[in-house]
Amino acid sequence: MSSHPRPLRRVYVAIPIPTTRIVVQEDVENTKNSKTKPSTAKTRPALPLRPSTQQNQAVDKKRKHEDDKDAKEPIQKRRQVVKPAKKSSEPPKANSDPSKLAAPTPRTSEAPAKPVVPKKAPQPLWTRVGAGFTRREIEDRILLREFVIRFNDSLDIKRVYLERLEDFDTFDDATAKALLVAFLEVVKTDLTSDQRRPLNDFLKELRDRGMTFYDILSGLDKMRQKTGLNIPSLTKQLKQPQDEIDSEALIPVLLALVDDLLDTRALRAQVDKYKDEGVEVRKEYFAAAKAERERWSSLRSSLMEEKKFEAAKAKHDAKDHGIRLNFLKKQASISLRFTPQVDMDGRVYYFHTPSLRKPPAKSTRDDYGKWCWFVPVWGRRPDDAERVDEPTGSKNTVESWWGFGEAAECKLLAKWIQFRTEQSNNKAGSDRAGESDDSSDLTDLEDDEDVGKTDSKQLVAALLDFATVLDYADDVGK
Repeated sequence: MSSHPRPLRRVYVAIPIPTTRIVVQEDVENTKNSKTKPSTAKTRPALPLRPSTQQNQAVDKKRKHEDDKDAKEPIQKRRQVVKPAKKSSEPPKANSDPSKLAAPTPRTSEAPAKPVVPKKAPQPLWTRVGAGFTRREIEDRILLREFVIRFNDSLDIKRVYLERLEDFDTFDDATAKALLVAFLEVVKTDLTSDQRRPLNDFLKELRDRGMTFYDILSGLDKMRQKTGLNIPSLTKQLKQPQDEIDSEALIPVLLALVDDLLDTRALRAQVDKYKDEGVEVRKEYFAAAKAERERWSSLRSSLMEEKKFEAAKAKHDAKDHGIRLNFLKKQASISLRFTPQVDMDGRVYYFHTPSLRKPPAKSTRDDYGKWCWFVPVWGRRPDDAERVDEPTGSKNTVESWWGFGEAAECKLLAKWIQFRTEQSNNKAGSDRAGESDDSSDLTDLEDDEDVGKTDSKQLVAALLDFATVLDYADDVGK
């Protein structure tokens, strides 16, 4: 044992070693020197291990260093405490020991899929209008007004009568006579002298003396043979009592004269003029719309206050609506024909040329008396319509008139048509994939689908354009 004092707090105990073969150092050296001689090492009994004096000095030096460190820092802070490992929320790294990783949660392909929630159809408000009108009556009024607006450069009808054509509830006597005179004055320019003579006599009597509508129908019926004009037979109307014949009896006559008017030189020249003006009208619109967008784009970045921004935005929207409305008016006035739109269920949508007069107040438009200020639709309303404004007890078994007179409702109606078109196209695609492998049948189905998409796009575009007209009316009314 060493003579150095030992600290009381550390005790070294000799560990007994079982009997083993101890090789003496000199035997090892002899073995190295002799390659051929066998080892002559002797086995000695095991002895308790005791560190040498040099080792004891090194250990004492280390102990003294640790004692000095203990005096400065408590042992508890340096004692190694094994704490349970915390579970990490992060995924294990690639180089982690696989044995230390927690078993992953098993995943199976049989996990239930989330149910697909079907997209809900937009729900525009279906408002029943025109309860006292048949489809033929409203269509005649629409066609008459559209023709007069398009060709008034040749007809030269006063604006006051043009504005009265927007009121479908009435067809006053003065307007009916003004239209008849204007139509006959243009038609007679292409007639022979013999054909013009009875026509001039009729017009002179109509202007000077004034005539009842029974007299007017009677004179037109007599003149039909002499002039060769496309005037329908009026025998049935003339059998009615004279006091029951009113201005509406002239509507079929006026519509019949439209065919004669379209064959005149004056209207043919106007049609040729419209063909040339169409390109210029579109160029003017796109230039004006682009200039307004650029003006607003540069202005909006400088508006920091919310109130100023909202006021400027409203002014920009009103100007943009006005530019679009002016384009729609010009485009309609030079269009060669008026064509209603039809949806996939057979409903017919009629889009009037925008009114020439100042937009009426919204309260006036809400009663659906001004047919030019809403989109009239003929047909049965959808069975799944959730928003319906119609008399109590009405049945959805017959076709009738429906009206859409608010910009928001026209936009919802456009979205509803898009939704129905997408549903129909998806169903047609699945049916085509499962039913037919014939290439000719597939081609026919694809052609029908393309036609449906085109018709749907035109209908949606027309609804959005009319929504712009109503937006402009709302802007003016503010």
